[in-house]
Amino acid sequence: MSIYSNNKELNRRVAKVFSILKKLKDDERYRACLIFGSSVRGEFVKGSDIDVKVVVGGKDHSELNHIRIDGIKLDISFNSIERLREDTEKELERAKRIPIVSESIVLFDKDGKLKDLIADAKKRRLPKKYSKSKHDWVRFVILNEDLKVKRHLHTDPVAANHVMHTGLRDILDMYYEIVGRWHTSNKKTLSDLKKWDPKLRDILTKILSAKNMDDKFTHWTKMIDHILNKLGGRIDIEKTGCDCKICQQDISHLRNLVEGQ
Repeated sequence: MSIYSNNKELNRRVAKVFSILKKLKDDERYRACLIFGSSVRGEFVKGSDIDVKVVVGGKDHSELNHIRIDGIKLDISFNSIERLREDTEKELERAKRIPIVSESIVLFDKDGKLKDLIADAKKRRLPKKYSKSKHDWVRFVILNEDLKVKRHLHTDPVAANHVMHTGLRDILDMYYEIVGRWHTSNKKTLSDLKKWDPKLRDILTKILSAKNMDDKFTHWTKMIDHILNKLGGRIDIEKTGCDCKICQQDISHLRNLVEGQ
């Protein structure tokens, strides 16, 4: 498998790791083995680790362990096929990231159960997408983050900067679910956006690289507007409330109390 890099020495070392992992099949306890992550996606570079799940018969623990083979760190866990199936089911229900097993390479599978699980996950996987009934709630959260930044921009720029940077992840998570796309890891967000929303990618790059707070806020505002356009555009935050009959009755009752003062 030449999925690692253009570095021949690195390829040799990764091949050695895979060769050793395959030897696990000679022991009755070890039923299957898969790799996932950067090495499977063709993003493996010097310093990367290899993500491994080994399916075991009998007792398992599934906690993450670490070992180095020829200088390459493995993040490895030992799971029963039942536990791996449960974890995959949870990933499918969350529908946020591509299920691990469906983006993996199998090194061996003595019982065929792992390949069956992978086939099922690939058939069922669909990214989560917000229903229109949640659009007002999503818009409120995004507008609220924007208001917090505005509130502190000149009185407490450090706080405003903190809100922007901590809010980015939540807002981007929401954006991925607004458009119905698989989420990615932080390190891949910009490269992923470049493929399907280069305009947002450019705006984010400017937010992250801006030195001046006013410049950063200008790009932040462009990002907020770009994302809110998917929800019908920017509106007054007080107009984002629920319009169901129950909420409207309760709000109407409260207004009547206010007017009666």
